Amino acid sequence: MLPLTMRPPKTLVILAFLSAVAFAQQKPSAPTFRSRTELVTVPVVVLRHGEHVSGLKPEDFTVEEDGKAQKVAAFEEITDKNAKVQIASPPPGIYTNEVLTEGPSSVLVFVLDLINTPINAQSNAKKRMFEYLKSSYKPERPTMLAVLHPNGLRILHDFTSDPDVLIANIAKIKPAFDHNASATFTPPAGTDGYNSTDPESDRIEETFEAPSNPFDAYKTMQANNRLQTTFYQLQQLGRALSSVRGSKSMVWVFSAFTLPSSMNWQTGDVLDDYSKTLKILSASGISVYSIDAALETTNPGYVAPQYQMGRALPAMAFTSSTQAVQNLMDISQKTGGDYCLLRNKPDECFSKAVDFSSRYYLLAYYTHPSDKVAWHKLKVKVAGAGLQVRARSGFYSTPQNENADRRKVEIAQAFLSPVEYRDLPISVRWKTAAPASVKDGNNQQLFARNSDKRGFLLGITPEAITVDALDHNHIKLSIVAVAQDKTGKAISDVTQEIELHPTDADLERIRKNGFMYSNELKLPPGVVKARFIVRDDLGEHIGTVSAPVTD
Repeated sequence: MLPLTMRPPKTLVILAFLSAVAFAQQKPSAPTFRSRTELVTVPVVVLRHGEHVSGLKPEDFTVEEDGKAQKVAAFEEITDKNAKVQIASPPPGIYTNEVLTEGPSSVLVFVLDLINTPINAQSNAKKRMFEYLKSSYKPERPTMLAVLHPNGLRILHDFTSDPDVLIANIAKIKPAFDHNASATFTPPAGTDGYNSTDPESDRIEETFEAPSNPFDAYKTMQANNRLQTTFYQLQQLGRALSSVRGSKSMVWVFSAFTLPSSMNWQTGDVLDDYSKTLKILSASGISVYSIDAALETTNPGYVAPQYQMGRALPAMAFTSSTQAVQNLMDISQKTGGDYCLLRNKPDECFSKAVDFSSRYYLLAYYTHPSDKVAWHKLKVKVAGAGLQVRARSGFYSTPQNENADRRKVEIAQAFLSPVEYRDLPISVRWKTAAPASVKDGNNQQLFARNSDKRGFLLGITPEAITVDALDHNHIKLSIVAVAQDKTGKAISDVTQEIELHPTDADLERIRKNGFMYSNELKLPPGVVKARFIVRDDLGEHIGTVSAPVTD
């Protein structure tokens, strides 16, 4: 055991840095601990006349952040042949959220959105996805099938290349009616929501005040709840895919979402959730290919009201370029994807999204995190004539957030998530249960177990831990274990916040041997499983894993 300082001290907690080989299935690669730097990965698709361009070298690329050229720290060309992804299969008794990959890969994620698609358009969207998988899908890449649902994110299948499996799962999807879906704000057609004759005082009041009547207030609340539900589920999906190295192409079939066009007591959280969603998607390497599932129209000049832009939001915490764009094309552009009208060219929408992401170059560079929420513009240039370059237009950078309420909310979301968060790879195993009683040779009871607590060991992949070397090798973790019954209800829990400042020698031992945490969890009758949650509070990464309770 290393002589590390832990606050607050608890006698039940034992910290040890043990051999990762004895705990995990595979020994992790040499870790790189971060010190107030941020690794920015940039998937880049390069086309010429619609065909992928292969064989480019690092010197052919220039990456600019806010107009300044960056030094590329990593470069690799990714093809379908690189795509090998599988959920880790640890030894019996060990449970993990780790995903095994043989280097960077190319992953597809089909998402059918039943939150932001009217019920009368859901069957059309489902039919088009079904037809593509049946006729044109090539089983070359690991593919996930997910549904954004008013009742919570659903992963129908995880990393398969079998089209029959995907088709069978899509056939089971039932329509869903979201009571909040009709509450989307839509400004008057052909306007930005302002009347040019309105006095300036009216505009200011309209922009910053809450709705003036109860009905409008109720509609605003419904719309914001729908948006937050959408963003939470996208964040869950991003965290579930974050440990898969490489680019993930999310083919998102939906009608649209509209950000609030006025600021009030509730929209600030919604807009913060939107920027956080974009950050998580980008950090996870997810490019969004949004497919418009709106039904056909006889009006050739038709623009769905959901897509009309609202006015700028002066009080938003991000840059003006983000304020004006409030439709589904925004999230595609910012993540490096594309937008397609399903009603005009249904066969091409899926094929284009899948083909664009089948081959790409993965670039990465280090930058310094912002001291406030900020949007940083990215521009990728490639030497050569007639090239079409596709890459995300920027990324959100946020400062370290010490807000205790936000930490609690994120941990609560992780507990409720139907998918494991893989943002922080962790593994867990139960310690051997103590006997209920022990008797001597004369069959006389010596003692009986008077505790229903069970010990556990939790290991964290060392290269995933954020270490602030400028603050004496600062490490800060929040660890939560929750016992659940068969309905998922929380029965008992144990929570610990850990702060460490290991010496350089201790830090080297973490690099070499791994990191393990030990504690006990109360398991009263009726408990069937436990949910373990670890949040890296400096890097704001989260890992979860569920473990059944065994004897």
